Amino acid sequence: MGSPKAPYLLRKRRIFYVRKRIPKELIGFYGRAFFQRSLRTSDRVLAVRLSSKIIADLEREWLEKLWELRGQQSVTDEERVIFDRIIDEG
Repeated sequence: MGSPKAPYLLRKRRIFYVRKRIPKELIGFYGRAFFQRSLRTSDRVLAVRLSSKIIADLEREWLEKLWELRGQQSVTDEERVIFDRIIDEG
């Protein structure tokens, strides 16, 4: 069956972390270029599940902040893909 994909999963000293680059337009808001959080588990299956939820929440939050910054003007193709993915995941 293989291990599930988890592109934002990072393992340090047997503990999994989720790490994702913050969109350029939001770096000033967050004060850093990457979001990183410990998942406090060494279980990969649990880490994949937790990271998927965190990433979906982050992308939703970032999309809302980007729309606020732009005054809900135009949406880029990348934002449409993110939004569509969020909607599909429910």
